[in-house]
Amino acid sequence: MKLIIILLLLLLLLLLFIINNKRDIELFENIWMWYCKDKGTPNGGLGNILSVFFSKKSQNIVLNKKNTNIIHNSIENSKFIKLDNNYTLSNDQVIKLKNVYLEGGDYFWNIFSVDSLAALKIIKPNVKNSLNYFVEDIKTPVIEKIPIIHYRCSDVPFVKHGWYHFSKYKFYDWCHTKLNKKYKKWYIMFNSNHLSNPEYNELSTIYFNDLLKYLKTELKLNIELLKQNDTYTDFKLLYNAPVVIQGGCGGPFSFFSGFFNGLYLFSDINKPESNLTKEYNLDIEYYKNGILSHNEVDNVGGYSNTQNVINLLRA
Repeated sequence: MKLIIILLLLLLLLLLFIINNKRDIELFENIWMWYCKDKGTPNGGLGNILSVFFSKKSQNIVLNKKNTNIIHNSIENSKFIKLDNNYTLSNDQVIKLKNVYLEGGDYFWNIFSVDSLAALKIIKPNVKNSLNYFVEDIKTPVIEKIPIIHYRCSDVPFVKHGWYHFSKYKFYDWCHTKLNKKYKKWYIMFNSNHLSNPEYNELSTIYFNDLLKYLKTELKLNIELLKQNDTYTDFKLLYNAPVVIQGGCGGPFSFFSGFFNGLYLFSDINKPESNLTKEYNLDIEYYKNGILSHNEVDNVGGYSNTQNVINLLRA
């Protein structure tokens, strides 16, 4: 009888061990969003992948979870392996992070609360260090050291996602003033193909062209459209820019390339409290209440009524 009890206890301990290990593996595998196991590559937008990676990786370190995910050593994956191998946190940072809530998943880029900002402040130097290694071998064309607008408009805002809304044109006025009108020339980066379709492409082009007209005629800026490159090259161009302006609807691509290495200017979506930047010294500059909500657009006939929406953007 005693032998049976001992065997049952051993089986129970073995089962608990397997469950705990399984949890470690499952948690870390979530880092690679839309991970394609057949190809062995992360499969998804770079901004979202970075958002998932840094939030989940930080959570794992804080919770002392094992890095059990294996990324195949291929040319396509070399950048992500480098990212993984060069992100660590000190014991002091881990202790501090235990006192804040780490927003997880593909929405880590979106600033929600005091805790989110506190977490970003704690990990910012480590993320920057990791991203430095991530981009170091990426070759980029030589461009001027001037602000770059990353104009996000393709599937959003037309699908009416809750995190993506057009910035009103007063936001760009504010950016120009915030920079003391130092720069007479800005670059703009635009690609309307992401998760798009012919209708969205046409709408994106109309809204993009109107913003160009506004920047040139109203702000008297010399605007140059950057030649489209591959995703990684464009990311590094933004990352190396002295100022990244989150244009159009914003998103994680401009957040990670701008916030962690230079001056990052954006129009608020989730309305951070006004004292957050001062309290946490996060080097964030944002324009308050500068978005055009989907409800406002619906009230004038929707995004397909481009002139009505443009009138709201220019108001």
